[in-house]
Amino acid sequence: ELRAGDILLLEAFEERVGSPAWGRSFALVREVPDSAPPRRGTPMDGIRAVLVCGGVAALIGLVGLKDVPGKWNIFQGKVRLDSGAGMLVLCLMAIKAITP
Repeated sequence: ELRAGDILLLEAFEERVGSPAWGRSFALVREVPDSAPPRRGTPMDGIRAVLVCGGVAALIGLVGLKDVPGKWNIFQGKVRLDSGAGMLVLCLMAIKAITP
């Protein structure tokens, strides 16, 4: 819960700082040296977004197939949530979608 006098550190894009909406909500803005907001708008960011969404969808699908019986199911009993999520995190770190 925020109270009067609390300090809130926000990371924002420079073009948003100083806008009318920003001025109504914040009384003091100071740029932190050597900081940068999250990446956005580059072609690689779009590729990362697709890979993240695809990775999460694949994780959900493979973990869901773990308990489905059938000869056709080559993933039965193979992909546990903890190991699958760990592998996904390592892959996301490899493509720099997340950082340690």
